[in-house]
Amino acid sequence: MLFINAAVETDHTANPQGDVQSMVSAMNRLEKYIPIDKSRVSLTRGRMNTGAHPELVLRTACYDMFKPWDKYFDMFMDEGRITQFATLYGMAIKKKHTIVQPWPYKIRTRTTKKEFDVLRAGSTTGFERYMEFQKFEIIADDVSVGFAGMQ
Repeated sequence: MLFINAAVETDHTANPQGDVQSMVSAMNRLEKYIPIDKSRVSLTRGRMNTGAHPELVLRTACYDMFKPWDKYFDMFMDEGRITQFATLYGMAIKKKHTIVQPWPYKIRTRTTKKEFDVLRAGSTTGFERYMEFQKFEIIADDVSVGFAGMQ
């Protein structure tokens, strides 16, 4: 199952003004992939708005790829009681995914510049979250088993 906006919507709800700490951390990590050429930026100050500089616009568009989306997805899971509802319907979230990794487009510490460029060119966001579910082998006839996790 794909949860494409769960983490980002939870972030927006939790931080209406933005998560400054995550943004600073993301911008620092982004420096490895898109370094700022301060000499080029300073040359354009007199001619155009620095905020509209193409390199800064590119960096701003990419910083979400580096945010800690696990944190926000976990909040979504708790608030939405996803695990409890899965249990209610005889399902469980797989511990080990076999089809798609949970965060397939996440920028990891070992992600190369070339891999980053491919992810960026593919219009991925980094907050696409996949979850695999499995059916319980034996489902008890007693309905209270399904409700046990919801208390």
